[in-house]
Amino acid sequence: MAVSFSRVHNLVCVEGKSAMQKIIALLLLFFVFGCADSHRVSPINASSERLLKSGFAYIAVPRDGQYGATNYAGSGQTVAQIVASAFAKHIDRFEIGRTLEQPDAAMATAQELGATYLVVPVIVHWEDRATEWSGISDKVEVRITVRDVASDRTLASAVVSGNSGLWTFGGDHPQDLLPEPMDSYVDSLF
Repeated sequence: MAVSFSRVHNLVCVEGKSAMQKIIALLLLFFVFGCADSHRVSPINASSERLLKSGFAYIAVPRDGQYGATNYAGSGQTVAQIVASAFAKHIDRFEIGRTLEQPDAAMATAQELGATYLVVPVIVHWEDRATEWSGISDKVEVRITVRDVASDRTLASAVVSGNSGLWTFGGDHPQDLLPEPMDSYVDSLF
């Protein structure tokens, strides 16, 4: 009997070690994926026509984002800067609006400036949470439309979005979730 008890004991200890390794691996995966941000680009109107690098883009400033009763002052200007940064990698000339403009007014400004493209970002969702203690992730969603100024025709539009990971350690905000998917989307236009 002592031999079979010893065998059972060894088998249990080996399987216990294997189970412990599996638990540690699962916890490690949960931690890694809990920290990872997710991004998405959802095309609304895709065109096979590519934008010209020699073009001039006028980037409108969107209305500041809000969530519930909270208004995120300056978020519109921040989004315009992020869009401009993505376009700056591809286009010779761009200009960012100075203030919030309605789409018709932005088109008029683009025409006055002699722009080739009017880029209109709209903040659809802006949610800045204290994720590190609430467990609720930051979220952002921006619809971006590129219009040809001469013909007033929509060339492309998409919704660019991002969610922060659950364990951000206080580092993420909605604006931190935009550059990567915005760059990816703008890259696809050229």
